[in-house]
Amino acid sequence: MKTSNKRHVVPVIAHPAFTEALELAYTHVSRADAGTLMLLVGMSGAGKNTVAEELERRLSTRHPALREGDKPLVKLLAVNTNNSFYSSKDSMSRLVDALEDPFRSTDRGQLLAPFGVKTHVTSHRAVPESTLRRTATRLLVARNTRYLLVDEADMMCVIKRSGRDAADHLENWRLLALETGVVIVLLATYRILTIWDRTSQFTRKMPTVHVRRYARDTEDDIRDFVGVLNQLCEIFRIEADSIQPILAQAAAILAASGGIFGQLLALFQRADDIAEAAGRASLNVDDLRASLPRKHQVDKLWAEIVDGEARLQSSDFESVCNAAKLASTLARGRRSSATGRLGPVRSTAAPGAAAPRRKRGRPKGSKNRRPVKR
Repeated sequence: MKTSNKRHVVPVIAHPAFTEALELAYTHVSRADAGTLMLLVGMSGAGKNTVAEELERRLSTRHPALREGDKPLVKLLAVNTNNSFYSSKDSMSRLVDALEDPFRSTDRGQLLAPFGVKTHVTSHRAVPESTLRRTATRLLVARNTRYLLVDEADMMCVIKRSGRDAADHLENWRLLALETGVVIVLLATYRILTIWDRTSQFTRKMPTVHVRRYARDTEDDIRDFVGVLNQLCEIFRIEADSIQPILAQAAAILAASGGIFGQLLALFQRADDIAEAAGRASLNVDDLRASLPRKHQVDKLWAEIVDGEARLQSSDFESVCNAAKLASTLARGRRSSATGRLGPVRSTAAPGAAAPRRKRGRPKGSKNRRPVKR
């Protein structure tokens, strides 16, 4: 449960979409081989951080620290500090700090203070990235780290135009997992899918868990969404005569929130603020109507949903076969054009007629004539 200044404290609601993603993510992580890179993806507000917090609780209970100094699970925030661009060096610096290296961490003064050692404040600005990476690799092994959770991993897509591809940063995390045997879980929005599907290695070795939303065209999702509305009405202590008008607008509320739990919760919190400002004990349907997002915000939300879910759409056997045929046809066409051949040349001569003889020698007027023997 997160601390909040709101007048109604919202606990973690184990709604169906959250429970489904949590159980699948925990199964993947607990059964993953050493050095696995996993992606936990979903819309902003879908519940990725809540799933990660529950994963942290379960994994910490399952794999406690066996000795002093062990860090079985480490969390990291992949923020952009280099002029709003992603920096792999900054990520390695943050990882070294999270692993609490008493000699290379930027906060080593606090780490060494209990031992009576005084030292000056240090910085990683002059330390090469390769040195920080080797230090982080050794620390992950020395700290017996099993799991590394990296939040805001989609920031890797925000890079400078320096010739380095965004997929290179993702490849660095994959290689770090292989070198150390740590299971790395990346938390990201749909934006990371532009580089996640770049190579077949990520499709084969790296599992993906989608924290889904509630769809408008599925009866089970609509029923579950109405159940979530009922739970929120109880949490926000809405009067009984106001619950039915809210449930009657379930379709409109689902469309405004995109079926995303975090968006729905934010809608109720804004409505509750309006009710509190008006001096009322609970919100009503008019407060929810006044809290609806603007039209262009809804359009942008649904555009992101449609694009992201299209990238995550599962394939059936027929579509996979068709895609393979199309890819092989295009590959043969590229090879033919690279060798200067556009395909087999069909003869225009009559059936049974002799093929025209090709003239030998160089064309007239050619500068590269054969030398005349004297």
